[in-house]
Amino acid sequence: MKSRRRNLILKLVRDHQISNQEQLQELLGAQGFDVNQGTLSRDLRGLGVVKRPTADGGARYVRAQPLADHELALANLRALLREVIASQNLLVIKTRVGGAQPVALALDQLLPHGLVGTIAGDDTVLGIVAETTEPQETIEAIWSLVDEGLVNA
Repeated sequence: MKSRRRNLILKLVRDHQISNQEQLQELLGAQGFDVNQGTLSRDLRGLGVVKRPTADGGARYVRAQPLADHELALANLRALLREVIASQNLLVIKTRVGGAQPVALALDQLLPHGLVGTIAGDDTVLGIVAETTEPQETIEAIWSLVDEGLVNA
């Protein structure tokens, strides 16, 4: 469902001049995808869709990040992620040796639910979870990204 929704978002952004999330929500709704603003924002970030100025002084959503970057981020998570442990609003994310940098970059690009940011060492990433999010929700979102990568591989 998430993968189909995200593919539709990319198609809509490519085929229509969409200047705000409300327009995009309406177009998605017309296609049977009822999404809230938070989900839509995460999808846009995860897909690398950003708002750019247009020649007429307006703005529209465009894909700033090529698909290869998204797929590379998912591949890095699949290949390098080993374990995620919560401690209050922090996540200790274990990777293969030398894998912390690419995993942190992938997480920062994909921004799973509740993750504010990361700091990477060599084989460990520190993830910071928003105070309004249960760390377990973020852990599940991270593993969902890994699963998405396996489904789409």
